[in-house]
Amino acid sequence: MLNKSSSLIKKCFGVVNKNDNFKYEVLNDKKIGILTLCNPKKRNSLSIQMVKDLSEQFKDIAAQDYASQNYAKVIILKSEGTVFSAGHDLKEIKELQDKNAHEEQKQLFQRCANMMAYIQQSLPQITIAQVHNFATAAGCQLACSCDLIVASKSASFSCPGVKIGLFCSTPGVALIRSMANQKKAFEMLVTGDPISAQEAYQHGMINQYVENNEDLEKETFKLAEKIASHSGETLGFGKQAFYKQKNMNDLGQVYDFASSVMAQNLRIEDCVEGIKAFTEKRHAHFKK
Repeated sequence: MLNKSSSLIKKCFGVVNKNDNFKYEVLNDKKIGILTLCNPKKRNSLSIQMVKDLSEQFKDIAAQDYASQNYAKVIILKSEGTVFSAGHDLKEIKELQDKNAHEEQKQLFQRCANMMAYIQQSLPQITIAQVHNFATAAGCQLACSCDLIVASKSASFSCPGVKIGLFCSTPGVALIRSMANQKKAFEMLVTGDPISAQEAYQHGMINQYVENNEDLEKETFKLAEKIASHSGETLGFGKQAFYKQKNMNDLGQVYDFASSVMAQNLRIEDCVEGIKAFTEKRHAHFKK
């Protein structure tokens, strides 16, 4: 149940897109979007159609011009029902398994993996996963693929595929890159056991957790507002550089790249305005 303040926040959003799997809303004056998985009957599973729909929506979000009414700087990813996401639809996987459709099986995992990679590598908006309960297998992968995670105390994260003979190899990619303790990540993969929001916070997997679901929306929105107060162009520029440098091993190469990025950043219009505003002791007025 939402508290009064979150109910008011929700009413301010205009629905941009909606189907049986998700709805996307934008709060125009805050430049914050909310993407909600809304197929609780199927535990918000990442079915073939769900992945297709979400992939198209992420690309549409990325394509929005700064001047567009539907442009957002920050995207909150959340879900309806008692489960954040149960991961892949095992009924679909079994059907492909029964048909020995090996190429289709690979495509199923590849399309999902491509969507996860797109969120971090190509989507300029900052994404925040708002996790209220179970994030399982590819559902855990989806949360970990977001730039930030806020969870309630009732949330849990798991990659239990090993328990049914299917090692969570693709969810493991996002999991390993989200946790400070890689041995803990490996333990999750080989035991299939879940970890609580508190454990996830201790291992650097999530940014913060709150005591109850009533505060979850409020705290997630507060974080989104803080981020969205900055230049969207600068945020997108910085996000792309952040993930690119993570994959570089040579420290000298990393600093060369980062120095070049900062020099380019200085030429961004909002950066010119920001530095000018600082020297003139006034608030910056970012256009993007």
